[in-house]
Amino acid sequence: MPKAIEQKFILNYKPWHILFWPSNNMTLTLKQSLKMGDKLLWLLLAIIQLLKITVPFNVVHPQILIEGFPLSITCVDHLGHKMFIGTEEGSILEYNIEEDPFTITLSQVYKQVITKMSKLLILEKSRSLAILSEGLVSISDYSQPTLNLVLLPRIKGITCIERSLFQNNNRSDTLAVGVKRGVIIYSISPCEAIENELIPLPYTPTSFQFIEETKIIASTRRGIYLVDTAARSHQEVFSVNESSLTSAMAKSHYMAAHVASVPKLNSASNEVIFNPNEDFVYCTKDTQCYKVNMQTKKSEALFQWTAQPSHITVDDYYTVALIESIIEIRSLKTGSILQQFAIGQGTIMNVGELIYIASAKNVWRLLPLDFDEQIDELLAQNRFEDAEAFINELDFATVQEKQSNVIKVRGVYAQYLFNVKKQYAEAVSVLEKLNASPVDVLGLYPDIMDNAPDYRSDKEALHILGLYLSKERVKLITYRNELTIQMDQKAKSAINKSPYFDTSIEDALSDCKCLLEFVETALLQVYLTTNSPLLGSLLRVENSCNYERTVALLIRFKITSENKMKIFEFLDKLSSELGIQYLENLVNNHFDNDVNINTKLLLKYLQICMQQPKNQTARQNFENFIYYNNYYRETDILDALPKQKFLIEQTHLLSRLHRYEEALEIFIYDIQDFKMAEDFCIRHYKHNSSLSNTLFTYLYRLYIQSENKNDQETIKFLNSHGYKLDAGKVFQTNSDNNLT
Repeated sequence: MPKAIEQKFILNYKPWHILFWPSNNMTLTLKQSLKMGDKLLWLLLAIIQLLKITVPFNVVHPQILIEGFPLSITCVDHLGHKMFIGTEEGSILEYNIEEDPFTITLSQVYKQVITKMSKLLILEKSRSLAILSEGLVSISDYSQPTLNLVLLPRIKGITCIERSLFQNNNRSDTLAVGVKRGVIIYSISPCEAIENELIPLPYTPTSFQFIEETKIIASTRRGIYLVDTAARSHQEVFSVNESSLTSAMAKSHYMAAHVASVPKLNSASNEVIFNPNEDFVYCTKDTQCYKVNMQTKKSEALFQWTAQPSHITVDDYYTVALIESIIEIRSLKTGSILQQFAIGQGTIMNVGELIYIASAKNVWRLLPLDFDEQIDELLAQNRFEDAEAFINELDFATVQEKQSNVIKVRGVYAQYLFNVKKQYAEAVSVLEKLNASPVDVLGLYPDIMDNAPDYRSDKEALHILGLYLSKERVKLITYRNELTIQMDQKAKSAINKSPYFDTSIEDALSDCKCLLEFVETALLQVYLTTNSPLLGSLLRVENSCNYERTVALLIRFKITSENKMKIFEFLDKLSSELGIQYLENLVNNHFDNDVNINTKLLLKYLQICMQQPKNQTARQNFENFIYYNNYYRETDILDALPKQKFLIEQTHLLSRLHRYEEALEIFIYDIQDFKMAEDFCIRHYKHNSSLSNTLFTYLYRLYIQSENKNDQETIKFLNSHGYKLDAGKVFQTNSDNNLT
């Protein structure tokens, strides 16, 4: 296929070359241990497991980092290539994680640092750890062989801590510390911890999230607040009424909140990526998830979680919740479940560049699958409706980008209908509705795109494609004619109506001719493969079939005799050499005994010999064909031969017609070689054959009448072949020539 066609007409997808990624396990597994308060949830999951129900999509892939940890994990944090784990026994372990290839290495163990750690944070600039334990925060330099803890002064009863990942000009880390009804901001450097004045809040914070360098979202049990650390002020974003709060507190439910545009650290440049246009908070009260606009303070109830989450976070188009060792991922757009799987007694969620989940003995991280991988995975499972539904869940930058993904899905669906379900008409119809180029439609059947014909081709499929191509051919011819008229009229305006193109008249005409060439060449192969009687109608009229491809197709195909000569005539008009190649393929490769085909090939050899007298290859081909092929008409060849040339070949052709006397006359009068004439008679003489028993008698007569006769040669001839002569005719010949 010409590269120009590929570039101009193939849609934004290649459905025949899709990379199908391995499917992750999508079936829900049972939690290893059931908690009495959550039996209903696990019963539901058990039913799903028994029924083999799978959730619609895969959004993340859980990767195990640490398995069977010998101590009890209480907290985890990761940043860049580092991960720290705090344990119930008071030890802290430092790991280094490399991605290419993936390796995780234990680089340092700090024993008996501090017990009852509930959270630790990596402070990158100061190369320190912030550790929350029993309401106190300690800072320790992890660049040293041992961790020496320094308590933040004068504060106790700390409820939560969080670091800022936003860049600033300082060489210090910003740490938010939650205390009773307030937040304190610390600047942590390698040398000191600078405490800022308390920023009061109506309620005690339970978690923080930096959304800008000086702005924090603070979650409390009564609501969510936007804290401006520069102005030392706060605004209520979302509140919980008293009745709801009473119910929530009675059940000890935890309310978690994260901003939609969670800042993520770019490992290459340390640049924090934050989109201020996504100015929303997502939070959960009981099982209800809310979306809150931080500008208008208006909240929107989105969906109900399966059960009360302990942690939630938000990514591009989905939100992730940890619900009693179950990861539940839902669409922010529709609230539908995208993925749900068990995570082995996981109770800790750490959100940074990736989402880390930890239990007392194991650590996982959730690797997000990109859009293409997720769509490809669904396509690999032939889940076309799910793939299109997933695309509808996403927010694309442009309508065209979304449409290209829809086209991709429907294109692969058409391929599935065509090649697997054998629903050929339905497959072609799917692509026609997409206004797909014929190049894409023909991609359903790769054999058509291949010069080597497949004689096992499905005739029904080819019939459907033939109907489609015939229709497209008419459309393109009509369009080409319209463009040609406009070109003749020197029209320069753009074309408003075009089946495939949106460009100037000149470019549209060029593109149209290119696509018409592709369509007619493909239609030719369909006709050849199906041995259609319509082949002649395509070849008889002027067409745009690609020269090289057409030749390759016609030369390789063997078809019924009614179309052979039509193909030969078509090729011969293009080039005499192509015509000969086609005939040679039929005769030499397909052992075609058709007299018309063989005679035509011999005449073509003769034509070359006459036009190129010094072409020894052509002469050899002609002679071999004359002597070793039995399926040609001798009279046609004799009529085509010039009288004074190819004399030996003429004698052979005359002998095949049993016109021996004419052959002997050529030997005696034209070639003037009695010995060759004698040998000819010896080869063709058969005793008691009415056709050949007069050969020597006639040769004797010709020789006696010639001017080159020799008495000794005559006597020798009579001694050798006298018994083969008709004595009466010999006597008459001698008498006529005054011989005694």
